[in-house]
Amino acid sequence: MSRNATSGRARIAGVSNFRRARRSGSESSRAHARLARHPPSSRGALSATVGSNNVSVLLGNGDGSFQVARSVAAGSLPASVAVGDFSGDGAPDLVVANHASNNVSVLLGYGDGSFQVAQSFGVASAPYSAVVGDFNGDGAPDLAVASTEEFGRVSIVSVLLGSGDGSFQAAWSFGVGATPYSMAVGDFNGDGAPDLAVANQSSNNVSVLINNSRR
Repeated sequence: MSRNATSGRARIAGVSNFRRARRSGSESSRAHARLARHPPSSRGALSATVGSNNVSVLLGNGDGSFQVARSVAAGSLPASVAVGDFSGDGAPDLVVANHASNNVSVLLGYGDGSFQVAQSFGVASAPYSAVVGDFNGDGAPDLAVASTEEFGRVSIVSVLLGSGDGSFQAAWSFGVGATPYSMAVGDFNGDGAPDLAVANQSSNNVSVLINNSRR
């Protein structure tokens, strides 16, 4: 169960809306993709969700072409993929936002293009996109996951702090604008801590969550 942002232990606080922000024209049914390095060969590997319950991993040949896709099981209706080294072994891992199963799947990589069986971590209902950042400054990558349902019935960003061994703590929840579809990580106030910007489709604005964990 997600924890509420009003708790004194919340890591990110302060939401500001930019009312005139433009929203992108991406379709709600479009899957998101991320690129990752494949360390042994230094060739790129493309990871993308498809319209099933799998992630397709296409290992790069280094010349702009890719090998035949390998399917890796995730959750129900995966909507987006993000890449990070969640276990600290130097191999890229995957996190998949599963829109229909209300969780994220973490697939730890072996470094050869294959992955362990997915571990699931709960987030707010109907997650759509995920990003990676070190939000509490402990050196371990954390997750932020935007959850959205039609007509903005769910408008939550869940933050899961990473333990550095491939596992994550229970999610903290933060309210944002209506129908959040995508996020970006950046230091927007210059204090050295990563903040979040969230694009909200139905409210036609951007929510900025300022990270106060290092104050």
